[in-house]
Amino acid sequence: MASNKRAKRARVGSNIQAIFNNVEADFRCRWGDCKETIEDLAKFYTHLRRHLWTGLDYANNEQAICRWRECLSNAPWTLTHVLYHGYHEKLKIAGDAKLEARSKEGYVCYYSSERKHTVDIFDSFDCEWTDCDYVLDGPDDFDFHLLIHVHDSVGDKDPNGSSFKCLWSRCDRQSSYTVLKNHVKSHSSHKDAACSHCGSIFRSGNKFFDHFRRQREVSQSSSECRYCAKKFANDRLLRDHERGHISHFKCPLCDMTMPSPNDVKSHIATRHSSERPYACKQCSSRFKLPRNLSTHIERVHLNVDMQCPDCTLVTKSHYQMRKHRLTEHDGSQRVYACHLCPAKFDIEGHLLSRHLVSEHELQWPSGHRRFHYVRDRDGLFRLQTFRYESADIVELVPSGVQLNPVVACGNEDEEDQEYEDDIDGAVTPVDGERSANTTPPATSAGTAPS
Repeated sequence: MASNKRAKRARVGSNIQAIFNNVEADFRCRWGDCKETIEDLAKFYTHLRRHLWTGLDYANNEQAICRWRECLSNAPWTLTHVLYHGYHEKLKIAGDAKLEARSKEGYVCYYSSERKHTVDIFDSFDCEWTDCDYVLDGPDDFDFHLLIHVHDSVGDKDPNGSSFKCLWSRCDRQSSYTVLKNHVKSHSSHKDAACSHCGSIFRSGNKFFDHFRRQREVSQSSSECRYCAKKFANDRLLRDHERGHISHFKCPLCDMTMPSPNDVKSHIATRHSSERPYACKQCSSRFKLPRNLSTHIERVHLNVDMQCPDCTLVTKSHYQMRKHRLTEHDGSQRVYACHLCPAKFDIEGHLLSRHLVSEHELQWPSGHRRFHYVRDRDGLFRLQTFRYESADIVELVPSGVQLNPVVACGNEDEEDQEYEDDIDGAVTPVDGERSANTTPPATSAGTAPS
């Protein structure tokens, strides 16, 4: 059982401390031929650094592939990549402790264990706090560094009675000390636990347990979505899913409505702004969203191959891998059916979108850039003809966003579309034609049931 002890301490102000939580557990090194077991996390990180100091060159100028046993990444290792292996081991130990504490619930992971020792993190962590230019290699070091910034912000003020502003670049969040401590984790990509069977990493305990709940048999479940008939293992997963169907917030610059403030912020960045604040360090490319930058680095600079866990297929495209999995292995490939005629299309939702525009002269609803499809009770995906909106919809200007009403709500740049294709397709059954050049009128919107 892992335990915590205080390893580092930095006193700031008069009432609070920043504490690095060391973890006592059996950390097994998998670097090359090393099979040593280290008794705590701080010593484990030091042990990993020594492998690089005494082995190959510290900067990996020879561009050697990672030597962590069973790491399937084929990109040259970096110090951050090696330290993230240590972080990954810590997260798996934390996950096992969570499962042990709730052993009566019988959580089991049935996913492939092929990538349980693989991590795809290579770039160091840049601090974007105001007036800070620190670059850190280790994820735990970066978490601790941000916590020091939070405590510096408190200074001599009462942490329990004041409001404090997050000074991260392009973030205007203002909150209590306790909330701010948790908020800055979103900037450090802090994670809470990992599944020791498949290696998946999760931001919170709830997401970690949802990983197991989703794998349970749900065919007899009564937790069925009212909007798309999808079934879930429990009511909480169902509620989380249904929130994504109901729009509570409206863009202040067009008729687009969305379920969450983050959706509005991303929409304004891609549809109403020409700014590209996220720059690639390895080339001159710039992007509107962090996820577009991450995908660019993965595809262009890391040259990462993905191998199908069930066959020998290797590809760099998330879209091609998803299409392959649906067609060859999942047995229930997606079929998109027209709701106005008998036409059907396998796998490709954009083919149905093209059909709806050309054959039935349908247009996108105002503010939207594609049609949305949901799985019907017969298993076929059909056009969602209603947009569910809250009766108390709010026109929202997200914090940190500067409105530019001059920029029209048009199609995203070709570059942003390219990187968004695979990302959207990997996480949602919604797919649609991206290249139609129409200015659609608003469609009818349903009111979400209470």
